[in-house]
Amino acid sequence: WEKDYKLGSKPCGEAVLDNALDSLPLTERDKADVTLNRIKRVRLKFPDGLPERVVDVDSGAVTVDKPRLLETLAEVVEAEGVQILRGKLFTREQAVRLDGVDMIVDASGFVRATHVGEGVVAPVLRGYHRSTGFISGDELLVEFDADGMGYFWIFPYGDNYNVGFGGLYPPGTLRAKLTHYLTKYGLNDAYDVRGAGIVVSGPLKQWWGYLYGRPVIRIGESGGVVNPLLGEGNREAILDALGHRDIRERVERATNMFKAVIHVGSQAYKLASRLSDKELEDVLEGRRVPWRL
Repeated sequence: WEKDYKLGSKPCGEAVLDNALDSLPLTERDKADVTLNRIKRVRLKFPDGLPERVVDVDSGAVTVDKPRLLETLAEVVEAEGVQILRGKLFTREQAVRLDGVDMIVDASGFVRATHVGEGVVAPVLRGYHRSTGFISGDELLVEFDADGMGYFWIFPYGDNYNVGFGGLYPPGTLRAKLTHYLTKYGLNDAYDVRGAGIVVSGPLKQWWGYLYGRPVIRIGESGGVVNPLLGEGNREAILDALGHRDIRERVERATNMFKAVIHVGSQAYKLASRLSDKELEDVLEGRRVPWRL
């Protein structure tokens, strides 16, 4: 069941990191068709006058046309005999009537169709803007906000930009923050600006369960597998669906780090400015928590 007629309708930064695209059942031509940009570096800007960081990326990071990616995947699974019911919500009545079902897979995101929502959800606003040449087509720009836990981004999106702001802010503040940064970078003609929620509270403690006597597995954002430090869930969802236990462990560590960052506030930015590129990457990826925090 897919509640929308269009796949990939949820606003998203549309970046996929660490060669995760290669884990999907796509041909090289398919991957080339959905890939818009190959990313070589990430420019990180910090508040309080701290120097910016430019971190080289050599792990197969890309930005993608996400709706096109999901439509391509839909064609693959439909060719294997899967039926996708578009514009159809998954309901209790449907669950009760299911026959011969080995498992229910809940990939409904923060909505979590098979149980009551759990955890902290951060609001995000995302839009697009024509390219102005401010960033190159192979780099991501992220500017952390001084007033709380959140950041503004500019990602290349073919000949356009994917722009947005997200974090632990009230919705009204979020809109004001996005407007502020768009104006700061001369991106005043953003279009298709839409909001969404992203789970930032880490993996669910119990990710296996039963619904009306049938086993349920919640994967990706439905299971809380989103890196709260990066706001990134595309790669996490792909690897979680493949059963990579490591990705859940990394998200759990990133979540613990996220909670620590909330506690220390702006001091975390000073720490980030002192870490080496490798240490900073390890922290953001949830591989380790630095003893200096």
